[in-house]
Amino acid sequence: MAFKGGYTGKILEVDLTTESTRSIDTDPELARKFLGGLGLGAYYLWRYMKPGIDPLDGERNVFIFMTGPLSGTPVPAQKNAFVFKSPQHGGFSRGHQGGNWNQELKYAGWDGLIIKGKAEKPTYLFIKDDEVEFRDASNLWGCGTYATAVKITKELKDPFVRVVCIGPAGENLVKITTILTEFHRSGGRYGGGAVLGSKNLKAIAVRGTKGIKVSDLDKLMEVTDAIKAQLTGPGNAFYQTYGILYWNDWANAGFGFNYRNFQEAWVPPEKYYKVSPEFYKRELMFRKYACFACPQHCKPFGVIHTEKFRGMAMAIEYEGTANLITGCGITDFREGLAATHLADDLGLDYISCGKVVSFAKELYQRGILTKEDLGGIELEWENVDAQLELMEKIAYREGIGDILAEGCKKAAERIGKGAEKYAMIGALGGELSGSDPRTPEWDWWVDYMTGDRGSCHNAGETIETQNMRRFMDSAIVCFFVTSAGYGIIDPSYHVAAINAVTGWNLTVEEANKIGERIWNLEICFSIREGFRRKDWNYLPPRMFEVPLPSGPHKGFKLDADKAKKWLDEYYKERGWDVETGIPTEEKLRELGLDEVISEFKSLGIL
Repeated sequence: MAFKGGYTGKILEVDLTTESTRSIDTDPELARKFLGGLGLGAYYLWRYMKPGIDPLDGERNVFIFMTGPLSGTPVPAQKNAFVFKSPQHGGFSRGHQGGNWNQELKYAGWDGLIIKGKAEKPTYLFIKDDEVEFRDASNLWGCGTYATAVKITKELKDPFVRVVCIGPAGENLVKITTILTEFHRSGGRYGGGAVLGSKNLKAIAVRGTKGIKVSDLDKLMEVTDAIKAQLTGPGNAFYQTYGILYWNDWANAGFGFNYRNFQEAWVPPEKYYKVSPEFYKRELMFRKYACFACPQHCKPFGVIHTEKFRGMAMAIEYEGTANLITGCGITDFREGLAATHLADDLGLDYISCGKVVSFAKELYQRGILTKEDLGGIELEWENVDAQLELMEKIAYREGIGDILAEGCKKAAERIGKGAEKYAMIGALGGELSGSDPRTPEWDWWVDYMTGDRGSCHNAGETIETQNMRRFMDSAIVCFFVTSAGYGIIDPSYHVAAINAVTGWNLTVEEANKIGERIWNLEICFSIREGFRRKDWNYLPPRMFEVPLPSGPHKGFKLDADKAKKWLDEYYKERGWDVETGIPTEEKLRELGLDEVISEFKSLGIL
């Protein structure tokens, strides 16, 4: 069955060891079953990655990028999507980025890119339509992500080439790394950059000059116009004005703004203004950027004008603020922006790096880490220079940075002295995002204790939202646009767009089932690696034992018994074993995951 639209029909497989490539046919049945993006990526990760492989074994691990059926079409707010086995916790992980790289891969004629093997020396790939070059990256090794992208673009003499790359942290196999594209669009929590570093792969540059097929262009444009009308209408004014940074006001008003490693769930009013979206807009912002085909422009780009960091430019949003700035005790964007700028250049994840630094700051506050332990750094809460120095140590694995580069969980185990209770981690030992779960307005604790890639703010708070987000992540649609995430567009619009592109007749109910299939497969990947329910259902003792000391929800804390009862019901409704968290054979068969059933039986899991 040939594709009517939405797919090129080819997936590129690259072997870095042999410097060879091959084209794999995109299976129409698999496309209908897993869609694309994270879904199809998860399927190929399941097939290519045998259980027990070290995520940092560059010869044997794989890293997979996938486009979706909407990639490269006029539909707004598309993302890049990729999957890998996490070096930080050893289970399934995924990443999403804005920008234009994903669409360029589609225009080059590929539905996806599967990367195997390990290059003999630092290498970057250049994909131009059907041609693939293995280029020497020795001159790029050690460069930050900003310089890497600029140098590759100049070397290729093409301003339209799109680049994804890693920073020095990825080269040094730091486990809290991401990959970057277009200078400030990062993705791949829990060690994505380290996986590419283990392969000696510095970057992937793509240039596509081909068109894409669409089944019903008139219908597609009709749906696209309807989506754009909503995104530019008055109901979406908050995104249009401040971008994702508007969340800061929302969080500080009662939705759990991280302050000082979750010692508080708000920034005190006398300190808040200089980390507010209004202050950023007045003092730093000079324009907003958009992702491919999107009218929302939610990335507010700012420049520091004060003397200390004059000229430093950065696009900032909520998670960057809540983790690397307020979470670390910094209460002025004119200093905090230096930390987010450095994280992106080094290739460090905003969220995990912020949690690791704030963890270290609290240990210093409580005398568990000393100035001597930190190599002479006086790690006070509002000392941004000390924070920047520590981030450099983490990226280059120097001194205490070598311990912190493993992430909060393993660092706490090595430091000891009661450090574990100050590690703000959740499912699979992954760092919590920037919202305190002790706030009753939003069930962040559900995201943190059930997330598919570990503790995660974008997993979803109900089974329905979890399923639909995986569908959208496979389409690939930004969750700041869809109402399945934090946007306003009903999923029916994107289902209609997919039907117009592909010629299918999907319903919203079928879309939800596709998302459920993908969610289960991602969970099963981690189960195959040995994880069980107990590894997911964890939050720091602080969340259950320490009431919020001030703010809109002063005195509030989580109830462990109520959380367990809710989670028991969650597992029952999911069709998973309540004790182990393993999906039942009946549920897997219902979802058409027969390959999983066979392998689980051979491994004694079922």
